[in-house]
Order: sequence, then C-alpha cells, then structure tokens
Amino acid sequence: MRTKPSPLATGPTFSPKQIALFYFAKLGEGSVVDTKTGLTKITERYQCLHCPSPHIVTIQRNAGYNNLAQHVYSQHKDYATLMTSLPPPPTAAMDRPSSTSLRSKASLGATVHNYLDWIVGAHLPMDFAEMAGAHMYIKLDRIEPKKLRKYLRLVTRRVQADVRAALPPTFALVVERCVSETGAPFLGLFAAYALKNELQMPLLALYHDTTPNEAGCEVEYAAFLDYVLADLKRTRADILCMIASVESPFRTIADDMDVPMVTCASSRLDAAILAFLATPAKADAINAVRDLMNELQRLRTGIRYRSMRELYPILEDDAKTWPSTLAMLQRFFKLRPLLAASGTYAHLLDAVTAHDETVLRSLLEHLVNLNSVANHLLQTERTSLSDVRQLLDSLLLDYSSLSPFLNADGVESPAFEKAVVKLQQGVKLQATDRAALRDFESPVATALAGLETDYATRLLKRARLEADDKYLEILKVLPATANRIQHAFATAKNGVLPTNIETLLFLQLNRSVWPVDVVADVVANAHLEADIAADESSDEDDESNHFV
Repeated sequence: MRTKPSPLATGPTFSPKQIALFYFAKLGEGSVVDTKTGLTKITERYQCLHCPSPHIVTIQRNAGYNNLAQHVYSQHKDYATLMTSLPPPPTAAMDRPSSTSLRSKASLGATVHNYLDWIVGAHLPMDFAEMAGAHMYIKLDRIEPKKLRKYLRLVTRRVQADVRAALPPTFALVVERCVSETGAPFLGLFAAYALKNELQMPLLALYHDTTPNEAGCEVEYAAFLDYVLADLKRTRADILCMIASVESPFRTIADDMDVPMVTCASSRLDAAILAFLATPAKADAINAVRDLMNELQRLRTGIRYRSMRELYPILEDDAKTWPSTLAMLQRFFKLRPLLAASGTYAHLLDAVTAHDETVLRSLLEHLVNLNSVANHLLQTERTSLSDVRQLLDSLLLDYSSLSPFLNADGVESPAFEKAVVKLQQGVKLQATDRAALRDFESPVATALAGLETDYATRLLKRARLEADDKYLEILKVLPATANRIQHAFATAKNGVLPTNIETLLFLQLNRSVWPVDVVADVVANAHLEADIAADESSDEDDESNHFV
C-alpha cells in the first residue's frame, strides 16, 4: 500500500544551513573548557528571530547546522511555507570570519592557547599548526608558524613579567641540573614560596649549561645566579635557603651566603643505589651481562639474529645512571630463554655463570623496589620534607645498607632539616630546633612578641606562636626534591631544536601562569599594538602626501 506523499515532498526542500541562515542570527562566540581533554573549545551563540520569546542556542564551532535546524523542525513546522513566501535575511550575520584579522579576540586567544598548550606539553615543532595531517583529527583553525612563534614570544614575556611580579620579598631557591636525552645539560633556578598554605615553585631562569660537569663551576654558577637576581631586581639576601643535589656546586655558594641547604632526596637516593650496585659480587655479575649485551649488539645486524626475535639488547647509557642498568637486566632475562633455545647463540650465555644469575635475579627484584621509590619522588614534584623523611625511614627498615646516604644526618644541614620536619609534622620544637629556625621567624610574630603585655597574655601568645604562626609559611611546605626539569624530560616524547627547548621548558614548568584568559589578553594587546602602528603609518603617509 502506497502512503500519501507529504506536502513538503512536492514543495521546495531546504538544507539545514539554509534553514539556519533564515531563522537565526549570530550573537557572538565564547569558549568552554572540555573536562575530559582539558582543551578550550570555541562555542557560538545564535538567537532565533521568529520565536515570540528570545530563544538562544549554543553550539560548538564547526559543528554544522543540524542543531539549529532541529529547533526549527520542532517549533516552526511551517518553515517551508514561510521560507518560500519571504526573502531570506542577509547572510552576513551568520557568516563566520574567514581571516585571522576578522576573528573575535576571544576566539583567536583560545585557539592560540590550545596550540601553545599542545606544543609546549608535548614538545612539538612550531609548524605543527600548519600540518595537514594534524588537521585531519583536530578542529582548531590553522595558524601560520610565524605568527605562532610571535605569540609564543609574547606569552613568554608576559609569563616572565607575571612571575617577577608575584615573587614575594623572600623565597627559597631550588637548583636543578639535568641532562636531556640528547645529552644537553640544563641548569634551572626555581623560587619556592607559600601562597595560602600551598607551595608555589615557578621557574625563574633556564640556562643551557655548556660545562662538561658540575665540578669546579662555582664561579660560573655564582655569576649566573647574580645575573638572574639582578634581572629580578633582587639580591642574595632575599634567598632564605637552597634545595640542590648532593654534588651541586651551589653547596659552596650556599656556604658563602650562610644559608641552610636542603639536599635533594632524589639525588641522595641515586647515590645510594649506585653504591648499592658497586659491591664486588653485584658489579661482577653486571659486567658479565654488559659483555653479553655488547656481543649481541655486535651481532645485531646478522640476518639470523634479527629473524629470531625483535628483542634487541639494551646497553647502559652511562656508568653513573642506574636506571639503564635496570633496563639492561630486565632485557637480559627476557632474552635468556630465547638465546638458550637457539643453537647458534646459546654459547653466549656461558659468560654469565649460575652464581651470577642468582645474584642478578635478587638484584633485579631490589632494583624494581628502589625504582618505585625513585619514580614516586620524581612524579610527586611537591613532596614535603616530612613526607620524604617518612618514606626514607620506611625504606631503611628493608635496606639498612643505604643508611649512610638516606638517614637524617647524611645531609648538608641536618639540624635545619630535622627542625623543618618536626614543624611540618606538628611536633614540639626543642631548643636546638628553634635555634636552627631562628632566621625563619615571621616578622609579624616578632613584632607581636615585642609588644608590652601582661604575663598571662604573653603565655597565651607564646603557646600559639610556637604552634603555627611563629615561622614563615614556606617552612610548612618546603619541598625535598629538585627534579622538575627531569620530570619534564621524562614526560616529553618528542625532540625539538635546542633554540626552542628552553622556551618550551620555561612555559611548561610555569604552566599555571598562562591560562586561556592571559593568552587571550596577550593576543588582544598584540592586535591593538598592530592597529595603532598601522594607524600611525597611515597618518605619516597622509602627511607626506599632503606636502607632496
């Protein structure tokens, strides 16, 4: 049985775009942060021109016109008759600006923010915004790499100014020297201070260190520190204490400045693990595996070996890095059954004796445990001294041989660190602890203590001040590690040019300083300056034409 055709079937048909152009007027654009991806999406707001009461529809940019047309289908069912009898409204209200200069400032600012967030977080190349392959999967408008580099420079300057303005009168200095996967060493200076009882640790400066090692570089590092402080309009007197690695030349600088130094817990753990691996039995077994891996590396290009398995050998990167030793041992125990089953390469296992293998199995289990502790210190960048002390004390219960490196006395300033740990744990301070923290008393507490009051009031104030308010807030959140640059290198999967890596790391480690509204403000100011420059150039041309 044939159904009666709909009246619209024989009349004119309209696409969702035609319906939206006829019924809706564009009010403007906005932005919203996607809770899943963290990216800022551009939205568009439209108002129906034919509803008796204002009806506004918000859709995602580049999402099409179906959502707008659905409103017309349900609320204006006579749309076909009306659209046939009346001329369409001008389409200028619905057309999207096609050029960058005509986009709304909020829209362009959000787009620039998303690109910078993506490029900085993943260390992508600057021409990523123009790659055709990337735009097959993202809905961001394309931006020329030249303009994106311009915005990157402007945002970097804004972040530098904001970090400088937010810096308190006194702060702790966190020093980190880290070597990237490409072998380039970097020296970073961070400021640590408390804001509303939360640790703030912005990156002040990043220095591409060209010295072969840290030994004997005290003069160069001291000059770099003075240069950074002068740029911040600060002096060494504004530094309360330092957090640096075990072998850092800043130990000498801290002694010259007469400020306490917190020894980075990650560097102490690394030194302890290297000593743990240096015992004769472990060292001999590791050397046997190293020789085996070197031989397999030499045979790696052989056709039969490549066809056997794609588990290539792993070599140690450096004698001073134990994670590469862990990776080499893990690969050895994966390769061992394959080599044993192969008649061609089984003889290579003779280099590793049964005793060596027993030692290596036990060592691998210990390294996995120690690696979990090291990863915890690396991933939790803002771990307090109290938390680290509890972690290391628990670790020493199972690994007492690491005590010379990890106990509470094996640091540069043991009295200071013990006092800070007690303060963070809420334990009553002894006379020696108060003496170690004398230079960290709050100016407000000192002023209150100097007021003339009766004896009972002084007793009450003394109890309250000793509990919390007597010392600067930074002591309550003072970090125990200096590994933020190392964490950034560990999370970055792409290599970039050295000329860009310093800027990208600076923005990545100061990520909280440039939210979308800050980037939008930078973009708006850049366009305003460009418009003013264009107007001045036009005025000069008019004057020159007048005199001609």
